[in-house]
Amino acid sequence: MAPKRRLRDRIGQPATIIGPQARIDGDLSGEGHFMISGQVTGNADIRGAVTVADSGRWEGDIAADDVIIAGEVTGEINARGSLEITASARIRGRIAAARVAMAQGSVVDGEVRMVGEGEVRHFEDRRDA
Repeated sequence: MAPKRRLRDRIGQPATIIGPQARIDGDLSGEGHFMISGQVTGNADIRGAVTVADSGRWEGDIAADDVIIAGEVTGEINARGSLEITASARIRGRIAAARVAMAQGSVVDGEVRMVGEGEVRHFEDRRDA
């Protein structure tokens, strides 16, 4: 079996889901995978992964081991591991991660910092989102 390339292929099932009709005002913390399909206003410090789905909206800072953005984020994103930015993502704010994958069509209005010590790898993803 070939290794899984994309971050979302490796994360598995979400542990905590904020549904499309939900709105959270306040800070989030915890462990595991948090899937955001609704709206969050606040900051997060997660030991695990945060996914902001294409219907998700986040206003505030996100700190997590791994982060996937498909929706809209206004705030700072700090991924201790990987940050995957899909084609539907719209980010306004600073991003920092050890590894960043950014799809063509995504929008990042802010500073991008690579904080890892690995080599830069160039690739073309030929799979559909």
